[in-house]
Amino acid sequence: MSNWNNLTVSQYQELREVEKTSFDSMLDKTIEMISIIEEIDPVELEELSPSQLMRKRNSFKWLQSEPPKEIREIIEGFEFQEFDKFNLAEYIDITFLFGEDYIDNLPKICAILYKQNKVDEWGNKIVEPYEYDLEERSKLFYDVSIGFVYGIIPKFIAWKENFENNYAPLFKPDFEADEDYEPTPEDKKEDELEEEKKKFSWESFVYNLCDGDLTKSDKVLELKLIYIFNMLSMRKTIGD
Repeated sequence: MSNWNNLTVSQYQELREVEKTSFDSMLDKTIEMISIIEEIDPVELEELSPSQLMRKRNSFKWLQSEPPKEIREIIEGFEFQEFDKFNLAEYIDITFLFGEDYIDNLPKICAILYKQNKVDEWGNKIVEPYEYDLEERSKLFYDVSIGFVYGIIPKFIAWKENFENNYAPLFKPDFEADEDYEPTPEDKKEDELEEEKKKFSWESFVYNLCDGDLTKSDKVLELKLIYIFNMLSMRKTIGD
């Protein structure tokens, strides 16, 4: 194996776990790494001499760099969808997955971003709706090259930062915190309540867009993200 394109997403995840694990010796860690990369039973590697193991390890120096930040546009018939095409449901889900652990969740992230499409009788491209089983679809991306999809991570982080800056009034409070402010016990309780509310921020967001009518939630979640935030920005600018 000579570069990142030969390493799968699942192998990359396993190597990441190795880096977070304590070993009795560097030799034990080396054996574990080589067994993952070359898909060899560690017992077989234990029969090699330390010098042989280190030569193998040295052949993987490319692991000391970061995977390429490129994105393969088509993988196994699934086409990458740009972030600006998100509907609300896709944005909520991918934001949640990035907020947890985007390496562990990379197959699910790919399952959101890569979709099938077809051309209708008028020549228009039709992208499959976000109605499939995310867990099931994600299984298709464990054996994909990490070199094909790692670039999604920095690209989404940069896009999300830019998106939130563009709609800053909708994400940030209208007031600035006073550095000399000393909260009272009542204020602290309100702050704690606000922290609790943050756990349900997206649920509350969708609920408000539905005007409290949850039968409309599916339709709201299908709306394009940019459209929703443009409309909310307009309302905030000109008032209700």
